[in-house]
Amino acid sequence: MTDLIKPRYYIETKPIETVRDGYCVNTILNTLNLRVVDSFTGMPIGCVLHSSENNGSFQAVMFLGSNDGKIEPPEGGWGIRYDQAAFEVWKSYFKSLPICERLYRWAWRWIGVGWLLFGTIWGVLTSFLVQALSM
Repeated sequence: MTDLIKPRYYIETKPIETVRDGYCVNTILNTLNLRVVDSFTGMPIGCVLHSSENNGSFQAVMFLGSNDGKIEPPEGGWGIRYDQAAFEVWKSYFKSLPICERLYRWAWRWIGVGWLLFGTIWGVLTSFLVQALSM
């Protein structure tokens, strides 16, 4: 993985399916229902469901948690912003974790920045050392 900062979560769609029905081949494209997957574990933590009610707004559902997993949308709903609903799923999941697990995940996400800083400082110190010894 070449990301400097790893993502907290990612959104998975349903893959395109082809179904043979006798002599016909039907192609089922992606639906607007999405899964929210935790990047650290690769485990689905919730989903964002497209509703035909309320002008096609989205609903957020957590797989773990109370209240049947439903997350209350803000006033006015999420509308067509599925990314905000997915972020609310991840935020609710993250709040349910113990503090040590939160810190461990934060360190896992930012380890690339730590190695970049370490390499930069190591390179500068080595450069000063080589210049001082060459004089």
